[in-house]
Amino acid sequence: MVAAAADNAAREGLSVEVMIGDAGDPDLPTGSFDIVTASLVLFFLPKPVAAPSAWGELLVDGGRIGVSTFGAYDAAWEPVDAIFEPYLPPDLRDARITGKQGPFGSDEGVERLLVDAGFADVRTASGPVPVWFDGADHWHRWTKSTGQRRMGEMVPEAERAAVQASAGRLLDDTRRQNPDHRIGFDQDVRYTVGRRRNR
Repeated sequence: MVAAAADNAAREGLSVEVMIGDAGDPDLPTGSFDIVTASLVLFFLPKPVAAPSAWGELLVDGGRIGVSTFGAYDAAWEPVDAIFEPYLPPDLRDARITGKQGPFGSDEGVERLLVDAGFADVRTASGPVPVWFDGADHWHRWTKSTGQRRMGEMVPEAERAAVQASAGRLLDDTRRQNPDHRIGFDQDVRYTVGRRRNR
């Protein structure tokens, strides 16, 4: 991923530095950045409450932060995700990842994380991101390119074909439930921004 990002930047003629580091405890100079962003990352960190404070230390006074997190998605899709639940370890069932409870269960919860980390003028906007598939094979390929890949890998090899077949039937159910007869769902994504208070 890092190599691909560097290649893309070079192809576009952009002068950027791409590096690998610990997102929860970045080893970067204090007070040296104007903006910090994290796209759909915060809830995967081991200490998501502490991370915004660490990121705030990287910013100049008045520097800005922007994070995106998952909101709700179509209830018709929940049975598709639920098919993996019997195979998941506790960390993948964590409420902060599912976004149904805790700080990631509401706009106010995510905003509170930033306020508690020392940010002001914190606000959230959100909107739906359509996630639609041509069929079960398309969905399966998509899962291999997202964080759901790990969920699929938790299913024992001997059971994967049966789980995929069950998922295929559930995918057809979403087609029947969606007004335009497509397979998929709308995922709400929230975008929370703030400004670092002066030191």
